[in-house]
Amino acid sequence: MTDEAAVLLRIGIFGFVVAVVYWFISYEPLGTLGFLVLGAGPAFAGSYLVRHQPWQLESRWAAFRRLAGIPDRDPDVRAELADEDLGVLPQLTVWPFFLGLGVTTALTGLVFGFWPLIVGLAMAATGAAGWQSAVNREQRQRQLAGPRGAGPDQR
Repeated sequence: MTDEAAVLLRIGIFGFVVAVVYWFISYEPLGTLGFLVLGAGPAFAGSYLVRHQPWQLESRWAAFRRLAGIPDRDPDVRAELADEDLGVLPQLTVWPFFLGLGVTTALTGLVFGFWPLIVGLAMAATGAAGWQSAVNREQRQRQLAGPRGAGPDQR
């Protein structure tokens, strides 16, 4: 089973379970039908992918693990990768949240009036500018530090 098929089957199972729960809570047929369609479409696509994939021998546990979304165990290669620079994670910053809050406020302003739109656009612009300055500052710090493990005479 591929990861794509597993995701589609999980969405299908979710739709069917929610349809049953929704029916017993509300006895409302249209919403139940909507949840059944939500479950039937991805479940059909996932079962199609499972049926038409190239044949692979996979144990039942591996198929269940993939369907449940449990990741594979990481291989033990830490000693081999200890000297490599695998990448740099960005520093923590509040600016992406501020940008998202501004965009949300601006979109809310499209519904509720002019002033939330103006405030949201200002917040989004401030968030974008702050995020860009944080990225630039981080890039400058990385350039000043040089490559990992390089001494002053090796730069």
